[in-house]
Order: sequence, then C-alpha cells, then structure tokens
Amino acid sequence: MIMEKKDKVKGCSQSSSNATSLEEDIVQEYFRAVEGGDVGKVEEQLRKEPSLVHCSLDLVQGNGHSHSLRQSGLHVVADRDDVKLAQLLVAQGADLLARTSSGATAIHSGAAAGSIQVLRYLLSVDSGALNLLDHEGATALHLAVKKKQGESVRTLLELGASINLAMFDGSTPLHLAAALGFYDVTQVFFDVKPMESRAVVLAARDAQGMTVAHRAAMFNHWNLLSWLITQKCPVNAVDNKGRSVLVLAAERGAWDAVSELLHGAADPLILSNDGKNFLHQVVALGGDPQIFKEDMQQNGDFTLVLKGRDLGGYTPLHYAAQYGFGRCCSTLIKLGALVSAKGHDLMSPLHMAAQHGRSNTVKLLLAYETGQQSINDADHFGRTALHLAAENGHQKVTVLLLSKGAQLLRDVSGCTPLHLAAVHNQTGIMEHFISRHATQLALVDNGGNTVLHLAAKHDSAQVFTMLLDAGLPLTFNDQQLSALDLAILNDAHSTMTALVDNPRWKEALLQPSSLYACSGLVDKFPDVMLRALDRCQTTEEKASSTGRRSWIRHDYQLLQPSVEAQADDQLWRTSWRGRKDPLMLLNRMVACRRVELLCHPVCTSYLEGKWLAYGLMFQVVRLSLYVTFLTLLTYLILEGIEMDLRPHLRQVSLQRLSKYRPDLVGGNRTRFGPLQLTVQQGGVTAIDQTLLAFVLAFALFHLLQKVAQCLRQGLLYFVRLRSMFEVTLYASTMLFSIGFYDVQDDYMSWQSQWLLGAVAIFFAWSNLFFLLQWYGQLSIHVLVLLRVMKTLTEAMMVFFVVIVAFAITFYTLYPAKILPDDPLFYQRDHGDDSLGDIYFSSYSSLQTAILRVSDQMIGDADVIVNFISPIYNGFMYFPTLTYMLALTSILVVTILLQAVVVSDLAIPCRLCLLRSCQCGGWLSIPWL
Repeated sequence: MIMEKKDKVKGCSQSSSNATSLEEDIVQEYFRAVEGGDVGKVEEQLRKEPSLVHCSLDLVQGNGHSHSLRQSGLHVVADRDDVKLAQLLVAQGADLLARTSSGATAIHSGAAAGSIQVLRYLLSVDSGALNLLDHEGATALHLAVKKKQGESVRTLLELGASINLAMFDGSTPLHLAAALGFYDVTQVFFDVKPMESRAVVLAARDAQGMTVAHRAAMFNHWNLLSWLITQKCPVNAVDNKGRSVLVLAAERGAWDAVSELLHGAADPLILSNDGKNFLHQVVALGGDPQIFKEDMQQNGDFTLVLKGRDLGGYTPLHYAAQYGFGRCCSTLIKLGALVSAKGHDLMSPLHMAAQHGRSNTVKLLLAYETGQQSINDADHFGRTALHLAAENGHQKVTVLLLSKGAQLLRDVSGCTPLHLAAVHNQTGIMEHFISRHATQLALVDNGGNTVLHLAAKHDSAQVFTMLLDAGLPLTFNDQQLSALDLAILNDAHSTMTALVDNPRWKEALLQPSSLYACSGLVDKFPDVMLRALDRCQTTEEKASSTGRRSWIRHDYQLLQPSVEAQADDQLWRTSWRGRKDPLMLLNRMVACRRVELLCHPVCTSYLEGKWLAYGLMFQVVRLSLYVTFLTLLTYLILEGIEMDLRPHLRQVSLQRLSKYRPDLVGGNRTRFGPLQLTVQQGGVTAIDQTLLAFVLAFALFHLLQKVAQCLRQGLLYFVRLRSMFEVTLYASTMLFSIGFYDVQDDYMSWQSQWLLGAVAIFFAWSNLFFLLQWYGQLSIHVLVLLRVMKTLTEAMMVFFVVIVAFAITFYTLYPAKILPDDPLFYQRDHGDDSLGDIYFSSYSSLQTAILRVSDQMIGDADVIVNFISPIYNGFMYFPTLTYMLALTSILVVTILLQAVVVSDLAIPCRLCLLRSCQCGGWLSIPWL
C-alpha cells in the first residue's frame, strides 16, 4: 500500500487557504483512511476538517524512486475504483479537475486503472472533463490504451470520448494501440465506432506523417496489420519521408509485416524520398529477396523492383554488395539483377564491395562473367575497384583483384592505386605493391608527383619510409618541388621525422630545392633539424699503442654543401643554397631565433672553424682600418680644438667683454685672464693634409657604400637605426674635414664646422662600441648595455606622463629659493656673486624641472643639494609638501625603473647568443 509507511510521505500541499495550518499527521491519517476504503473514518475526518478533501501528497512509488505524483484523495479513490468514497468526496466538494504533477485528473487515473464504476460516476458528474489533456497532451482514452485497459477504452468511447485528439507527437489513441500491438484494444475502437468514421481514423497521421498501419508495421505487429488491411486501411499512404507502409516495414526489418503487406495488395513500386523501394531496404539489412518475390507473385512485376534505382542510381544489388551480404547478392543475381549495373557516378556493385572491403562479395561477383568483365571499369572519377580497395586499405580485396587481372590504371588526376595507397598511409597494401609491382613505383600523376611525393604531402610517414627503403629515386614534380618541399609545405611533421631517421636522410636533405630544403626545417620543424644535426655528429674510436682513442667527428654538409656537389647539379643555381647570401642556413637560424640550433656543437664548431679560417683575418683588418680612422679623426679633433676652436671661443669672449665692459680690457689681459686676440692663420700643415685625406677617403668610401645600399634597398634601408647612424657618422666626418680647408670661413662657418665635428667624434666612438659586439665575450657586455639603454628609452617614453607630473609639481612648489627667516644668515657677508646663487633653484623653470626629474629617473636624485640643504637652511617656502613629493618620486620613479631594468637583464643573454652567432656580422664583409 502506498500509505503504509510514514517515511514514504514526501510533503503536503493544500489547495485551500483554510487547510494551510493542518498538521502533517492529520493529512497522513486521512490518506490512510482513503487508501483503506474506510468510508466511516473518512467521513468523520472530513466532518472535523472539511479542508482535507482538498489536500494532496507527494508520494513514493516503486523501489523508493520518487515520481512526484502529488495525488489528491479523489485520485487515490479512482485508482481503487471505490465508487462510494468517490461519491462521498465529491459530495464534500472534491475538485474533479484537480491534477497530479503530470497533469492527470481523477478521470485520467480511473481510465488508466480500469476503474469503470468510478469512471462512469465522475463523468456523470462532469461530462466536460472527458477529453481533458495532461501535460503530454494525452486524454483519458490515451492512458487507457497505454495501460491496455480495454473496458476503460470501451466505456470512454461509449461516453463520447474523441478518438481524433492527438498527443503532442501527433499520436491518436489508435496510433498508440497499433504501435503497442494491442490487437484487442484496437478492435474495441471499431466495435464501438460506426463504420463511416473508420476511414477517417485509419487515415489519421501523426507528426511524422504516419498512419495507424505505419505504426503497426514498423514494430512488426503483423497480425494487427493483417486485421487493419481487412478494415481497408490505406496501406499505400506515405509519411513525411515518402515511405509507404511497405518501405517502412522493410527499413525496420519487420519481415512478417512485409509479407503481410505484399499479400495485402501493397504497391511494391512506391519509392521513398531518397528513391529507394522496399527491396533496397530489405537487402540493406540482409533479408532474403527470394521470400518476398514469392510473396508478391500476384501483386506486381518483381523485375521492376529488382532493377529499381534510388536517387544515386543504385540498385538493390549495390546495397547488398556494399554491406557484404554475399548470400543476398547471389540470390539477387539469380533472380535477374545485373552485376554490371552502374549508378549515376558509374559505380558498379564491384566498386561498392571493393570500397567497403567485402572480400567474399568481391569473389562472388568476379565469379560471374559480367563481373570479371567489369573488373577494370572506372567510375566518373576514373577509379577502378582496385583504386577504391587500395585507397581504403583493404589489403585482402586488393590482392584478390590483382590476382583476378586488375590493372594499375590511372584515374582522371593521373593517380594509380599506388598513389592512393600512399596518400592514405596504407602500409600493408604498399608493402604488397613494392614486393610484386616495384616497377610501377616510378609512375607519376598529372602533376608529375611520384608515390613518394604524395606520401610526403599527406604525412604518410610509414609509407614514406617504406618507399625510401625500397630505393625510390628522389625526383622533382612539374613545379620543381621535391618530396621534402611538399612535406614542409604541408606541415608533415611525422614524415620529416621519419626522413631524418632514415639511412637516406642526407641524400634527401642535400637535394637542391628552389623552395625550402633545410631552411624549411629551421622555419617550421626546428626539432627535426636538431635531430638532423645530431646525426651530423658521430663518435669514432681507434686503437693505439697507448690505448683506445676516441674523438667526435662533425659533418658540415648540411650547413654548407661541397663545391663539387653544387657544380654537379644545375638546380643549385636557382636553389636556396645557390643564392649569394653566405651561410644562409645559419643566418636563417638567427632570423628565426633558433638558439637551440645555433648552440648545437655542429653549428658552433663550424662557425669557429670559419672564424679562424678567414673570418678573424677579415674582421681584424676591418677593425684595424676603423681604429686607424678613429685615431686620426680624434687627433684632428684634439689638435683643432687647440689650434682653431679655443682661439675662436676666446675671441668671442673678448668681443663680448669689449662690448659690455670696455674699461676692463687692456692689452691682452683682463680681469678674467689673458685672451688671445687672433686665430692662427697658418692653414693646414702637410702632415695634417695627409691625415685629412685619409679620413676623407675613408668617410667617402663608406658613404658611397651606404648610398649604393640605399639605392638597392630603397626606404627599407633606413628602417635599421644602425644605417642612419652610419650615414650620419660619415657625412658629418666629411663636412667637418672639408671645413679645415676653408680657412677664411667663406663656405662654412667655424661654428657649423665644430658642431659637425662634435657629432662626428661622438658617432665615431659610438660606432666602435657597436663593432665590438661581434667579438667573443665582449659582445655580452655590449649587448647588455644596449639592452639596458633600450629599456631605459622605452621606460622614459612610457613614464613621460609621470615625469611631467612631478616636474610641474616641483616647479609649482619650488620655483625659486627664498631668504631664510634666520638672523644669523643676515649677519654673514655673502658677497654679490654668492648672494645671486642663493635665489637659484633646480626647478626655477619648467625646462629645468623636466630635466631634473628625468635625471632622477636614471638614479641621480642629488637629494642633498636639491632638497635636504634648502629645507634645512630655510630656502624653501613649502618644505613639507615638497619633501613628501620628493620621497614619492624616489620610490615610484627611481626604484621602479631600476627594478624594470634589472628584471630585463635576462633577455640579453639570449639575444647575445643570436647576435654573436649571426653569420652576417662574423663572416660576411659588408663593403664587398
């Protein structure tokens, strides 16, 4: 019993406001009385608490699984068919329309339970509730059918229940009865309803467009279907997919239903929307066509069904061959099916069987003469059955076809079965081809691709290895691409790894290429290139009188092929290795930042060898020439300062003194010291002319070189900051040197000359700093300094807003010093000059304020002069706020910026290695 245990009660909800205060125990006792059918006790409880009639409980049914029924007392009475209690509850005001959580009324419950007396009573009270729907759209009649309550169905029909109302899926009560195979329940409908309404009921369709006959046939209720046929049901009606009852039964494998339909005058020629007749469906599931031929002997021409084609032009034999039903194929052929039948894509049953690996079916089809004749027939792609078997990896079928005379033909793209097997990495089939048809491996498709090309392109690593081991030659396709190029172009990582591990790895990697070759490995597969470099390093041993000696041998052919290898092949002229860029592979490593490759012992030893062989000599010559140039330029600058610049500056001072204080000028002496009145006019000495000529020639040569590079590279030349740096250096050097020949300053003033000289000497010494970055450990210090400078520059740009903020604030708080409020200060004699210095502040103008804050950002806070001394001596009018701002600027700007620099120092270690290994700096000669 549902109410036997208290723990099965899940909760209570009252539908009346008067019952909200009822205790749970009272409600449970009430439902126990209802469940037990105790009319007297129920009547007594309702007399005490009339609101109990509206109570409902969530009950547990089954093995502890909550169904959340939330039934009222009237639902319980309807389940038990207790008409006396039903009359009592209705008399006490029970709601006939109260619903469970599934939306069922007491009438639904009574119909499902077969409670005929309660059902008749409730409907006599409210006949309008007969066709109410629950939450699934089901009427009481639907529930009676589901529970196979034939008497409930009869009663509801007699009381006027509608048989046309459908659930949300479109199912009428008769659809449910047919789907469940309730033969007796179905007969009740026709016993009660008049003859004229039967046709409408039988033709009714659900949401899928299925009739009652569809529902009975799809679940193989053949006896019910047979009876429906006698009731004139429309057996040739089609559903939304165009399937007749016969086609649907065949699709579901309901063979008994198919036989009944064929005997019952169902049209076997009706096609579904995909063009299939019932025989297509039968053979697709392995049914016996012979049985159904006998069933339809009096109902149509079986030959039309046998040769029927779907939308793809496929006959039932195609489907039988596709799914490998050999016995079915044999039966179809005996019944007259054509082995040579072709679909719209020209595929025969043999194609289907070969494509899906049905070896027994292939053997069966080839046993017929027409099947043997079609063994080399091609579909609209030009592919034979052998193509399809090889492409899909069906080795047994492939061997069978070859043994029966299948030829290695080409399809429309020029591919043979070998090509397709290589594309799909079919190792077993390729092994058979290599052992039996090795002469066919060199065949190419329409693009000139061999089997090796396609295996590399489609990353068929295992087949690629097999072909290399078979000795297949390395050739180029019509686009002059090698198998290696295609593998790199299509990111075939597995193939590249297999290539490097193969004994022919060096032959493949050294093959000239106009596209990738080893540079592609550096770009896309650095790990594969690392494996290749590992193979270039071998350990050798040799016995000697002192014991066994071992050494490491490095093979540099990958980095720089021999001259003989380049001369033997014309393709080297257009290949990436044949370009003028020296040591392109190593430079490519630098460009791609492949540090792990550059650090490999093979690369480092190769670079060291080149450096010692000729790189060191050229770099020493280059550096020596530049140092000579720098020494001479420095000498000219220093001598010119004494002989030309200093006299000019003294002359300017004398002119200004004569202008403002002529009384202080007497002879060649003044209060400010001796001033030379005239500049030496002796001109340039012979030695100086020789030095100037060398400096001019050196600067002119390099300037012309930069102009030539600019013409060749265009505006891209100035993208590199170093290029602009060198152009400025040599241009300013030339103009400065020429100025020495203009003694009278006719074409260039001495001011312009020495401005150019200052620029020239600064850039000249700075350029020496850059030149040192190519020399061993010196490069580390150079690059670290460059990195720090770059970081500081970037930080200054980013923190410009912070600089301006502090600068303007300091300028506002401390634009000038004030005289202190201290009597002792005024008792001392400060003098005019020192008193003037008192009023000067480091932040006396906005320009000086920005300069001072920028100086603080690189660590030069100078807090004693700028802040501590003025605050201590009383020269500052806003000392407190200025002190707080100064402390903030030190913490926020100085410490923060230095932390950024320190954290960034790890980066130069990686950059240093790249730059120091950069072959363009070590081994190429820029001026050649």
